[in-house]
Amino acid sequence: MSICKNGGEHFLRKVGSVLGREGMSQRVIELVTRFDGSYKGAIELAGALKAIAIMAEADTYWHEKMQRGYINEINRSHMLMEGSDVNV
Repeated sequence: MSICKNGGEHFLRKVGSVLGREGMSQRVIELVTRFDGSYKGAIELAGALKAIAIMAEADTYWHEKMQRGYINEINRSHMLMEGSDVNV
């Protein structure tokens, strides 16, 4: 499967500018509401949310909020790895 043929991240930032804060937020809510609860669906949802995270780069405030969530998840991931047998 190929990545977006219309410019990838640059294209997504343009979409974010057009959708605005409300439109991006509505899209996230729609995707999360339609999530089917499966493992495969969870990873597909993560990919869709990644695209919206890139869209959020078009808005300074929304980008800041997205970064906060990203950093929080990195911190949670570090906590999950503490005490595990996996070397990171």
